[in-house]
Amino acid sequence: MKDFIYCVWVLNYKQMKKCGLMTITALAILFAANSCFAKKSKHIPVYRWYNVQSQQYITVAGNEFNDRELISNGWACKTFLYNRYNKAAPNSIAIYSWYNPVNNNYISVPGNEFTDEQMTKSGYENKHFQYYALIYSSKKA
Repeated sequence: MKDFIYCVWVLNYKQMKKCGLMTITALAILFAANSCFAKKSKHIPVYRWYNVQSQQYITVAGNEFNDRELISNGWACKTFLYNRYNKAAPNSIAIYSWYNPVNNNYISVPGNEFTDEQMTKSGYENKHFQYYALIYSSKKA
């Protein structure tokens, strides 16, 4: 009887070991494929955060800021808005983020909406690229 139990345990152990190895291999392949896909993705997620103290919203693209950093600065209620391009595409325009230290306001502005001089005269600074957005024309051909 002991030999039978030992034999069953050895078989189960070998099956578990084989299954475990297959599971680890499958997870490794899945992780590698996911990482590879993420690097080749044309889109980046865009989120909106809310600051209860200042009652301001900020639009953040992808990994523009670290979530922990935003949370430690009072930002909360992270909400997914949409996906946008991380590289220029036909009929796209660069979107930039500006910050106004006087009123603690962040703004996202298309590259051609205002000149840098207009923005700095309005008190904005720290311009940086966020993402590319597609331009849609309302004109009918």
